[in-house]
Amino acid sequence: MAGRSYPDLELISLWFSRSKSLPLSFTVTQRSESSQTQEKTLQVLNLLTEQIPRWRDARLYLAGAEPRKILSIVNAHALLLEHFEMKTFQQNVPDGEFLYRVFEHPVPKLTKLAISAIPHADFWRDPAAGHIPWHQLTSLTIDFVTVPSAVGVLRDCHILQNCILGLQSSTHSAGLLASTSPLIHGTLEVLELEAERDDLTLFLDYTLIPALDVLTIHGKGSGNTEYWPQAHLEDHLERSGARPRVLSIRTGWLHGPDSHLFFQHQGIQLELEAERDDLTLFLDYTLIPALDVLTIHGKGSGNTEYWPQAHLEDHLERSGSRPRVLSIRTGWLHEPDSHLFFQHQGIQDLVELKILDELDWSHSNSSWFTHAVLESLTPGRCENVSLPKLEILEFRGYLVGIRASDILRFVESRWRCGGGGGESLGTSRLKATCLMDSSRMFFKCTEEERRICLQLRREGMDLVLTSEE
Repeated sequence: MAGRSYPDLELISLWFSRSKSLPLSFTVTQRSESSQTQEKTLQVLNLLTEQIPRWRDARLYLAGAEPRKILSIVNAHALLLEHFEMKTFQQNVPDGEFLYRVFEHPVPKLTKLAISAIPHADFWRDPAAGHIPWHQLTSLTIDFVTVPSAVGVLRDCHILQNCILGLQSSTHSAGLLASTSPLIHGTLEVLELEAERDDLTLFLDYTLIPALDVLTIHGKGSGNTEYWPQAHLEDHLERSGARPRVLSIRTGWLHGPDSHLFFQHQGIQLELEAERDDLTLFLDYTLIPALDVLTIHGKGSGNTEYWPQAHLEDHLERSGSRPRVLSIRTGWLHEPDSHLFFQHQGIQDLVELKILDELDWSHSNSSWFTHAVLESLTPGRCENVSLPKLEILEFRGYLVGIRASDILRFVESRWRCGGGGGESLGTSRLKATCLMDSSRMFFKCTEEERRICLQLRREGMDLVLTSEE
């Protein structure tokens, strides 16, 4: 709710009346902190709190809301509640305890909880928390929480499988944990941490998570002064006996001098979000022989940065890795020979390729790159093909000057090549293609080209071209 976009209270009441006793799933989003919006939001929430016995999936995203006013008169049992989210977009939530008034009575079906903050270090054991059933949660998200509070909450979440934590710094965190034993959590499989380096290392040092399968780290702070906490993460995984299948790193800390020693796990999926210099340093100092899925989100200006082709090629060659999936999101794709990367031996096992070109459309290099990529992937003969195992291709960018005929020549050749005996020569049929023009005005199809698209779909290809819309 923002500006004049307010829901009609009479219609909401009518909806409640007509739906009778059916379970309710709803989302309330308040984007403005204006007094008028606050007033309208409270009116909607007052109607909703009258229906608490029917709540099943409740999601509240509130800008500047006062929890005391929202849930100060809660006297009903939420016996159907399975999923509860309340985000206030603030680290220091006023009277944060009132976020939990809905839990003053038992909520026997609750399994998913997402909240903005834990008000204080011992809150999970405080009577103000009411009947929050930590022991039955399978999914938990807390945006702002200190490491001691996070460890304490996880001790009580006995069957938790998915967890997202925004770790907040505190000068007392290390001291509070010094007298406690490390947390051993046997069911947690998916963990996402957003933290500064010191808080991250503290959390890793005081936890053991043997079932960890997917680990995502959002590193906060400057990459110029912080280093990848390799020793702490290695020690954590060794003590846990964990071998995560997916490791996603979004940080500028990637230039630790020995970071390459960590990446020895089988079938690893690696996501890197970094500026070009940090990315090239990471590639130069790592060996990842078991790399299976590589996602690169390049930050920084595409007008001044270039695709680090030589660094990535050298990395793949030294590692001996042959990833199956490559996803690139960046504006760096205008280096003159960057399209040649797709002929490199190290990526010839790719099954899936996704490119999101964020370079501004006014730079003609963007369309030149796209055209060059298509040229490099279009076979003259089936036995002479770049990326012969490719089955899924997605490209999103400004297709300035790209003709639909060029696209269709590529798509049709890879469809026919794979299906007409090419598979026996080691060439897979391209099964899904998505090419989207971000401008939605440059890339056009003729009636004949639309007919070809329709024919390819009838034959079984999953084909999406923006220009047809």
